[in-house]
Amino acid sequence: MGGKGFARGRARWPVVLPLLLFFSAASPAFAQFWNKKSYRHWSASQCRKILTSSPWTKLDSFSATEMPNGAEGSLVPGRQPLMTITYRAQFFSALPVREADVRLAEIQAHYNRMSPAQKKSVNESAARYLARRFPQYTVIRVTYGTNVGAWQSELSMGWQLETTAKLRRSAYLVVDGKTIRLARFQLAPRNQQAFFLFFPRKVNHEPILSANHKSLTLQVTNSNIHFSNSFGNGSPVGQPPPAGNIQFEFNVKQMLFHGKVAY
Repeated sequence: MGGKGFARGRARWPVVLPLLLFFSAASPAFAQFWNKKSYRHWSASQCRKILTSSPWTKLDSFSATEMPNGAEGSLVPGRQPLMTITYRAQFFSALPVREADVRLAEIQAHYNRMSPAQKKSVNESAARYLARRFPQYTVIRVTYGTNVGAWQSELSMGWQLETTAKLRRSAYLVVDGKTIRLARFQLAPRNQQAFFLFFPRKVNHEPILSANHKSLTLQVTNSNIHFSNSFGNGSPVGQPPPAGNIQFEFNVKQMLFHGKVAY
């Protein structure tokens, strides 16, 4: 009897397993730890996931290939160094992004080893950071970087020279086909390789995002940043990447945080 019972249970697994996989994939909260537990219990890897690859964070990058001078006729595919410019856009005004900021900083500072006085100071700073509200604006933090030293200064200088007036003509959100223009541009403090884009939170008294929306695109078509070709001992294959033209695609329906679209 025991053997037969085992056999029956084993036979049902081919039917049960696909159902488990289906419901696991179909359930919006299945892999979304941010909806399951307080940020106080997020791990460092979970914080990094929110900050690097989540519904609120998207990546855009450009690459070019470097080849040694005089080696045009002896290139080996895949052997040339890859030169990259990377942008990451994060919905800074979305609470889970700032919670990930706070929790990761605590972990890196060894919060659990701190004295009561130190913890009190950290808790107060975190509370102020998380208490920020954004009634007027949707704020997107864009960080950037490159693995080419000579490009880094040009990239930073290009964004430092930008202004709200100039970017209003080229930076916008597109929500289900509707264009929303930039309200304000602001550089990040302390020479960070980042800047903030402010968009109106409401248009015609209606929130720009809701659970009924599907797609969201952030587009910055600024081509004023130019690179020299003196970045190493070689020369680029083709032109340097278009440093100021960036685009990020977000799925609004995945941006749910405790039942509401967080933005």
